[in-house]
Amino acid sequence: MEIGKWSDQEVSALFRFVEANKDRGTPLIKIFKSYADLTKRHQNSVRNYYYKEILSLSNDNVRAKKLGIDLSMHVAKNVKPFSDEDTGKLINEINNLLGQGFSVRRACLTLASGDVGLMIRYQNKYRLETKYKKGSGNLNNLIKMPTRRSGITDEEMNALMLGLIKLVKKQESEKVKRNFSEELLNTSAKLKDALNQILQKNEEIAKLKSQIRLLEYKKDTNKLNDIDERIKGIQNLTKKSAKKTLDDFVRSQKNIKTEIAKSVD
Repeated sequence: MEIGKWSDQEVSALFRFVEANKDRGTPLIKIFKSYADLTKRHQNSVRNYYYKEILSLSNDNVRAKKLGIDLSMHVAKNVKPFSDEDTGKLINEINNLLGQGFSVRRACLTLASGDVGLMIRYQNKYRLETKYKKGSGNLNNLIKMPTRRSGITDEEMNALMLGLIKLVKKQESEKVKRNFSEELLNTSAKLKDALNQILQKNEEIAKLKSQIRLLEYKKDTNKLNDIDERIKGIQNLTKKSAKKTLDDFVRSQKNIKTEIAKSVD
């Protein structure tokens, strides 16, 4: 089979294929696609040649009988070709809808009032004129592709909202981290002060113990008992202070970790 050229056998095969599939209720557009896949031809080529042969065979009954084609089962599609004025008007109308945020497909379907077949015809014509003829022909003076749209699609809005949510979460996480750093510094400073106080108390205890040894040497029992009580009081106070400081530190760390976990959810 030579691409672009149809023999009588191929024409006959195409019409028999159409007849067989129409009996099953298959739409013509699907029949053309199936035949194109079988014969390695383009779907539009199959469709165009089919309608061309219907018109040709309608004026040549001898050839129709020779090929065994019953034309009563085939109806020619009367399609009015686009004039230059029709083309320019169609493209301007589509461009206006694109400027309102429509896609090409949705714009063509709107202009076709829901007729899918007509929508496809409008879509193919628009793409032919704007893509393949861009920069050539007199239509270039009529067509101006929109540089920006006045509307925003649902997909773009969803993407924008997701971006904003991620940005807010990121800012909140950074805020919590800053607060964590400040809290850590404050807690570290408090812990340092508490440790210094403990060291001072330990030094005080060491001095008192020195006095005890001196008093033991002098055998002053009353003063020894008084110093011993003071040492016990200082030790108990030191233990309580150290425990409270450490408990506060651990509690602050847990609170900070909880806040960080909430910010990244």
